[in-house]
Amino acid sequence: MRSLCMSSRNIRTTKNYTRRTWALLLTELISHGPCRVSGPLTCFIGYSLMLHCYAHSLWSLLFSFSYRYYVLCYLHPRKCIIKAIIVVIYIPSFIQFVSFCFASDNESKVRAVIVRNFGYDVTSECVSGHLNILHAETLYTILHMTIPIVPIYTAILILRKLTMLKLHCQGNMSEKTRHLHSQLLKALTVQACLPILFLFAVTTYGIGQLKIYNHPLLEYSTFILIGLIPMLSPLTSIYFVSPYRVWIFNKLREPWTRCRMWKAQSHPHMEQLLQEGGIDANNNIINA
Repeated sequence: MRSLCMSSRNIRTTKNYTRRTWALLLTELISHGPCRVSGPLTCFIGYSLMLHCYAHSLWSLLFSFSYRYYVLCYLHPRKCIIKAIIVVIYIPSFIQFVSFCFASDNESKVRAVIVRNFGYDVTSECVSGHLNILHAETLYTILHMTIPIVPIYTAILILRKLTMLKLHCQGNMSEKTRHLHSQLLKALTVQACLPILFLFAVTTYGIGQLKIYNHPLLEYSTFILIGLIPMLSPLTSIYFVSPYRVWIFNKLREPWTRCRMWKAQSHPHMEQLLQEGGIDANNNIINA
């Protein structure tokens, strides 16, 4: 009887271990939005496209810092060389996108495993995912989005430091050029902090994937944190670099200023009001 109890306990332990291992290898996707109309495969391809854009945004940020430092030290490279470098940088992300599109497993199997391991009610949800992250197409995506973050972030910090030293050492710049470089340094400082969000996103993913802690908020935060990087990166340049900022403001105000200019032509006394509002006859901001 004692041997039978011990055997039963070993069987239950083995089942629990197998269940934890299976859950560790599983990555599921519950989609919301218009893609649900086309089905889980469309949602998964869109998910793959999103992931590859997130990964490529990190490489693009590294290229941006590298280019800024290069043009300070050497002549501007030819456009064909820049285009070739951009294509080469994109190759790993493109391979990730193409390979990961074929990583989706059968919907019914994924749905059954989600219910069994997590207890989520996915009856009316659009479900996709993969049952084993050790498959080549899935493992490549995970490694490509996690391993490069530390060396890329280190390289960005080094390039930022070298760029700042180079700018401070150049004494033959005009006051206008020095002011533009000062604005660029502010943008560099903020942009150098953005990869930290990617690091936090990878951390939240690892916590959930390794079954340390699971919560819907943790699952959502992974993509929210990554999504902030491509959103904030151009905004920093627009905010800190005045030529970009003035151009954007002029474009945003263009419909409104056209309306006011039309009224000014109909009523000549409006010309003075327009100038007092900081707008010239060409619809541009005065002294921006």
